[in-house]
Amino acid sequence: VTSLINARNTRGEEDELIVEELLENWPEMPEEIAIIKQRVFDNPMYKNTLISEDGKFTTILIKTQTYSSVGGDIEVLEGFEEDFKQGLTGSKESGKPNEGQYLTDMENSEAVNTVREIAEKYEASDFQVYIAGSSAVTHFLKKSMLKDIRRFLLLAFITVAIFLFVMFRRISGVFLPLLIVVLSLISTISIMAAFGASIKLPTQILPSFILAVSVGYSVHILALFYQ
Repeated sequence: VTSLINARNTRGEEDELIVEELLENWPEMPEEIAIIKQRVFDNPMYKNTLISEDGKFTTILIKTQTYSSVGGDIEVLEGFEEDFKQGLTGSKESGKPNEGQYLTDMENSEAVNTVREIAEKYEASDFQVYIAGSSAVTHFLKKSMLKDIRRFLLLAFITVAIFLFVMFRRISGVFLPLLIVVLSLISTISIMAAFGASIKLPTQILPSFILAVSVGYSVHILALFYQ
């Protein structure tokens, strides 16, 4: 975590180079607060990074781990040979988990939700807290995609059912195409889960594509059958 609380302050005084924490000594008097404020605005490394130019907006940078903690616990592997443990948790020299196990979507969502819960505790009408960054964008985009998929499928099923009933005028003409759509969706998503394929932005169109193809072929077959 990086913020103005633990930011490094490097400055020169006369012939000395001073490197210290910006708030190494917490200011209590107005004069001390004014000195800290002046140091912040005089440092170009802080502007538009940790604080805005007008001083009304500050940032708290939280860096998540690149690699997942899954399989990285050495204690549960005690009793196994060293080569086996290194194969699961990464090389001994690097000290990091297996590079094939990146931070999972579940762990990323847990981190974002935790930050969101903490931020909501301190939010007020005159103190707004915004969550941004690639991890937050990925989390909110995933939630939005899943919400859109559920909403679209529900509306699409209702619309298709109405048109099928108007076209065939019988329950079987509605039930059979929708049954084929449901079975196709379940089998496709099950195969994706079995091979570890996640739903991403390009694959968001997959349910609607399966719906269109399944209904189209079902209508052709039923039209010939009912003749």
